Amino acid sequence: MPKGLLKSDVRVWRETDAVGVNAILNNSTVRPWVADVADGPLDVSASVANQDNILLMGKYGAIFFLCVMPGTYECHTQILPSGRGQWAFEFAIATLDWMFARSNAWEITTRVPAGHLGALTLARSVGFRHEFTSMEPCKFRGKVVQASILRLGIHEWVAQSECYFQLGETLHDQMAAEADRLGITARPHAEDVYHDQIAGLAIELARYGLIVKGSIVYNRWAILARHRTISMVSKEPPVVGMDLGHMRIKETGIEIVA
Repeated sequence: MPKGLLKSDVRVWRETDAVGVNAILNNSTVRPWVADVADGPLDVSASVANQDNILLMGKYGAIFFLCVMPGTYECHTQILPSGRGQWAFEFAIATLDWMFARSNAWEITTRVPAGHLGALTLARSVGFRHEFTSMEPCKFRGKVVQASILRLGIHEWVAQSECYFQLGETLHDQMAAEADRLGITARPHAEDVYHDQIAGLAIELARYGLIVKGSIVYNRWAILARHRTISMVSKEPPVVGMDLGHMRIKETGIEIVA
């Protein structure tokens, strides 16, 4: 089993009302760390009301994902002191799992002002890496500083996920059981960690109603790996065509139906 990020049990929910996040943003322990905005109270109601954006809340904070373009989001994190440290780390994992498995996100970016060590540490801890330095400076804690743009793509995310490995391993065990039931003796391929991770994510996407995205994720890997691709047979119920036949994806398992 690969050593990677475990699935977080921290509760996360999507919020469409800005009252909670506005309260966090204007908290005296959070407001000074919010960069590149005008002085005074903050109100992000209009941005939250925009359905292209995704606000994810937790017990001690929020991460707001602003849609840059279809599939690409810029995230901003606000955590109260009681949630900083381990909870913030697990909350970030939970929100990234939510974004990559339940939305159209292919890439998450974040903007870290120079000197914001807390934001930089959290971003790096969950896999974000520096892409470039912004041409335009920003205002942070009374100074004009440069900002580092960091990014995390869906393929980097799945590659560091122990959770998706476990889901993929379970899937392949279930496929082997289905092959035995159908009298298929030949096993389709040797064990492969990254294949398990990709397959685990694809299954998770299908179970959240994103079978098209799941098929694209899987087939990108398959084509590059010189492996057999899959085809989407049905969105509802989710069914894909693969080497064993038509595989119906159920809530906790699979079934080869043809």
